[in-house]
Order: sequence, then C-alpha cells, then structure tokens
Amino acid sequence: MAGIHLLPLLCSMAFGKTLSAAIRSLSPNIRLGGFVGGAASSKKNFTSPTLIFATCLILLGCGLCSRLGGSREFYTPTYGYQVILGLGVGLTFSSGTLLTNLASNSGDVAAAQGALSQARMLGGSIGLSMATIVLNNKLSNGLARVLDHTQIKSLEQSLNNIATLSPVNQGLVAQMYTDAFNEQMRICTYISATALLAAFATYQKTPASVAAMREKQNAMAEEALNEGTELNSGIGGGPVQSESGAHDR
Repeated sequence: MAGIHLLPLLCSMAFGKTLSAAIRSLSPNIRLGGFVGGAASSKKNFTSPTLIFATCLILLGCGLCSRLGGSREFYTPTYGYQVILGLGVGLTFSSGTLLTNLASNSGDVAAAQGALSQARMLGGSIGLSMATIVLNNKLSNGLARVLDHTQIKSLEQSLNNIATLSPVNQGLVAQMYTDAFNEQMRICTYISATALLAAFATYQKTPASVAAMREKQNAMAEEALNEGTELNSGIGGGPVQSESGAHDR
C-alpha cells in the first residue's frame, strides 16, 4: 500500500509531473488488477494462487521501484513498473476480498470484511509512518548544512513548503527525496517478501467451492425476502381484521 502512495509523490517531486497525472497513470492498473482477480475466481476458486501471484508482482514492483531513487531524470521503464505494481495491488484487493468471503461462515462475512478493511488501513498507516520517518531522517541529516532548523521543520511538516526555497535548494531537497524513496522502497520490498510467505499459507489442496458460496448467498437472500414478505403481510392484515371485527359488532 505504501508504494502506491510513494510512487506518484516521486513522480511529482523529482520528475516534475503533476500529482494528479501521476495518480491517473497508476489507478487504471489497480482497477484492471481488481477486475482480473475477480474474473479469475468467478467459476472456480483460484483465490489463493491469484493472491500468491499478486504478491509476487508487488514484490517485483517494489524491487524495481527501489532503483528509481538517486536520479532526478525520468526513467522511462517507470511506466512498466507502475503496471506491475498496480496490477499486483489490484489483484490483492479482489482476491483477498473473495478469499475472506469463502473462508467465513455465512453470518460472519460482514465482520470478516470489516476486519479485512481495518487491517488494510492499519498496514497502510504503518507503511506511511515508516516512509515519513525515513524521509524526515534524510532531510535532517542531508540538509543540515544547507538549511536552517526552521526550514527543515517546515519541509518535514509538508513538502509543499519547498516552494519557499531557492531553486538551488529546491534541487537539493528533491535529490534528498529521491534518495529517501530508494530506501523506502527497499523496506517495502522486504515487507513484500514477508507478505509472500503469508500468501503461501493461504494455499489449500481442496479450496472452498465458489458455487457452494453462491448457493448459500442465494438461500440467505431468499430467506430474507420471505421473512420480509411475511412481515409486510402481517402488518397489512392487522387493520383489516380490526375493521371487520368492529363491523360485526
């Protein structure tokens, strides 16, 4: 997750691209990965192999992106790295969601999906915190002889404050950011390697059936519909019986 946030920032800070353009070039790959992941398990349960493959893509993408730091010139293969990383993240989203549905009991699906969402948010928060610490350390150590304490603190609070610096110092800050990005993506690579081991742990020789899950969902929907119909008929029948009783009297 952290790499998805860091890559557009690198394109904006170091390569001179607008942040919105950098995000637009990455988001279609995530959407495509989500579609492919859902389609792969539409009839048969391939969620675990898909998740393992997706984690491999993320590991490869993070490793390749760790080579982008250290230079302020746009590296053309970055477009390919975005495709690899975006597809991996999209596949992880869809396969992880479906895997949670298949592994949960019918009454626990909502709770399981909520826990999965919270886990994603927690992981993203930890990753961004790690990235912020690495960046702030780079700025503090690398710019201490060039900028004063107030300027460094303002950059740690927001990189948008780079506009207040001279062109020469802006270039130095951008160089520090690319160096920090290199280190950030190396850490993401190590974390992705650990995630790959966790993805292998989801493999099952006889995975849950997608058809059986759909039958349960249809049965639950039909049961809820019948209960709603009975409830509505009971509510509608009350006043009629009361009026008929009053007429007889």
